[in-house]
Amino acid sequence: MAPSTATDLFQCHINTLGCFQITPKFAGDFATHQLKLDNIQLRLSRLGEIGIDTIDNADNDANEVERVLGDIGDRIERAKRETSTPENEIGRDVGSNFPSDLKKIRNQFMKSLDGRKFQASKDTKIERRDFEKEELLDNFIKNMCELMDDLERTIPEAKREVLLKLSDEECKGLSKSNLEELKRILQGCDPWLEKSVDKQLEAKDKGNVIKQSRNQGTTIGVQYGDNKGITNGDNNRQRMAFN
Repeated sequence: MAPSTATDLFQCHINTLGCFQITPKFAGDFATHQLKLDNIQLRLSRLGEIGIDTIDNADNDANEVERVLGDIGDRIERAKRETSTPENEIGRDVGSNFPSDLKKIRNQFMKSLDGRKFQASKDTKIERRDFEKEELLDNFIKNMCELMDDLERTIPEAKREVLLKLSDEECKGLSKSNLEELKRILQGCDPWLEKSVDKQLEAKDKGNVIKQSRNQGTTIGVQYGDNKGITNGDNNRQRMAFN
């Protein structure tokens, strides 16, 4: 039976987006592209936390929400024709092809998805689809990001801060190197997560800078992590001891 309401369409898209993956024979950057694919589902799931009914009943034209969800469905159907059925899906773990640092980012994405109200149904059998051609995959990601932009614009202004809060949670606990990689990978794909990454990188940089000038005496403290950005300045007679 075809989905009949905005909520039904939303759940259907969350389910179906989880079917797309990249063939191991993919010629491009496998991990980077798979993370971009995963991010589309993650980005859509944030709207479920706000409540698709809330969005549908917003002051905006209610038909706009269903129109965008319908456009997303059309693009997903087209993507199914542009992809192929995996040769051997049994026992395949997409994350096994990831470098260890990028696997941490993907695990964080999956953890966030598992905690959302709208999740891929465990009871619904979904046929996996493999992207093989980089050009088709890049075009799908571009189109879906544009449609996510359209859908997020229907959210009432007062609710939009929830998107940033959810994005903060999605990159919580990632190392500075992870955050820098995530910023590079998702550039132009997810404005909310990009803001969260920038905020956390700024916080990490601020926490690592110590400036001292024209001091005499001893600085004693407990240091956790690396010492970075420390300068004693000119004419300094200072001895620092960190345990």
